Amino acid sequence: MKIFAGLLIAILFASCLKQEDETDSGPKARITIINAGLESEPVTLLLDNLQVNDVPIPYGESSGNSINTYLPARPGLHSTSFQVGSGAPIGNKFFHWEADEYYTVIQYDTVVGTNGSWLILKDEVAPVDTLAKARFINAVAGEQALGLRLIRNPDTVTVSVGDVFIGQSGSFNSSFGTQFKPGTWRMELLAVDSVLESKEITFTENTLYSLVAIGEQFGTGNKQPTVLTVVQAK
Repeated sequence: MKIFAGLLIAILFASCLKQEDETDSGPKARITIINAGLESEPVTLLLDNLQVNDVPIPYGESSGNSINTYLPARPGLHSTSFQVGSGAPIGNKFFHWEADEYYTVIQYDTVVGTNGSWLILKDEVAPVDTLAKARFINAVAGEQALGLRLIRNPDTVTVSVGDVFIGQSGSFNSSFGTQFKPGTWRMELLAVDSVLESKEITFTENTLYSLVAIGEQFGTGNKQPTVLTVVQAK
């Protein structure tokens, strides 16, 4: 009887370990984290008080790397909060992260102390083998709508004719709705009557891009509007 009981305990223990291993290697939610909060300390996304990003993300940067910014996370209903610098977690809410779905989390607006504003959006990811796809996110604090275009002679691609600050709209495009040929393009960030920034960006086929305007309207120095290129590969 003792041998049978010991064997039963061993089987149950092995079963528990196997279940945990299968969960760890099972389907994941994928999350990109962007810090567009002016004067923000580095930020961390927490699910059930566990870090999604191992390294806190400074202002003007995103999670992951230059090839892909999506990070894997265990799906399900989780207590979701954010940590700015060494401050206490803020914005704690329950959010259902779905398996095999893709999300963008962005901190925006001016950060006061350890308090910032956040948006979470489920992305519509549908890459095209032979093309690049992009969307524009206006995270520049201010009243002015901004646009963005790509230029490569003789072609001009309009990514946005004018999007308002996400702090006003409360959202941004979930789809990467502009598609174009891969290669090097001149990207221009546009105000009503001027080009705020112009720089060359190389885009890759079968890849999704969030082109995120950050900074402050009429800002100078590190507050001057600029575009952060966020690579989001499925």
